[in-house]
Amino acid sequence: MARPAGAGACRPDPARLKMGKVVTARIGATPPGEFPALAGIRAQGALRSEAVIGGPDRPLALWVHRMPDGASIALADAPVDHLFFVLDGALDSAAQNDAAWIARGGSALVAHGAKALLRAVGGATIAHFHRRQDHPVRPAGPGGTAGFVPDGSPQGWDQRTGMLYRIFHDSRDPASDAWFHRTDFPEGHKGVPHLHTTDEIILVLDGEMRVGTRSHPAGTALAIDANTVYSFAAGSPSLAFVNFRAEHSERIGVTRQGRTPPMEEADFLRSLPPAPPGGWAALRAPTAQERAGDGGAHYLDVAGP
Repeated sequence: MARPAGAGACRPDPARLKMGKVVTARIGATPPGEFPALAGIRAQGALRSEAVIGGPDRPLALWVHRMPDGASIALADAPVDHLFFVLDGALDSAAQNDAAWIARGGSALVAHGAKALLRAVGGATIAHFHRRQDHPVRPAGPGGTAGFVPDGSPQGWDQRTGMLYRIFHDSRDPASDAWFHRTDFPEGHKGVPHLHTTDEIILVLDGEMRVGTRSHPAGTALAIDANTVYSFAAGSPSLAFVNFRAEHSERIGVTRQGRTPPMEEADFLRSLPPAPPGGWAALRAPTAQERAGDGGAHYLDVAGP
């Protein structure tokens, strides 16, 4: 049974509703090194890890791990929830309550206190999100379980805007507070100014995200502090991103007339019609390369050395 709507939400103090900090970073900008020292996690094999977002001043962290065939990540009683998203390749994943083969575009959420093993099959590149281990807010859920989403195909489709979505992990799940979703937008889509009541990391998978006067291409991560007002637009040829939050959040719109009532994002997304068959690629506009007939790749390619 899911937790009630709003359970665990961090309601903003109106006196603190001001522009917060936004940190951006690019995958590939930092030389890869050894797997990070994290409580309750160990790696085997010749993994190479890149710190994309992190540090003592950041509430959330993002790593990219490049795993050769047979390399593995084992989790046992980690103090925070850990989310893994497969950018390339595949993972053979197992936990005490679940097991799955996770392909490109799929995910694994290992809640605090759980035991799980993620093993690369034929090599894999994965994005790894988690809350800072010494964060003062501790996970509210009981933890102890893992949840696997094998392929991450779209769930819903907003025919009015052309938006596609997938909720991989809902923060109202009783075991874990973490939230993770993907949305795709056609070129030209403009979002309205809004805020979320908890910290988040957005990773641009494809196309271009425009925030203010800046354009962020595929491979860019944006770490956005709680209660930061922002909006974005989809650049050329489209926009696809995933979004991680470590706890339940509410979305509040910001207009000239003031702030809208808090909205449950999961309820809104699940109210949309089901996505037609064919997956993400079948429902999006072709890229410039594909229009030129050379079969250019749509998805973020970070599987380099």
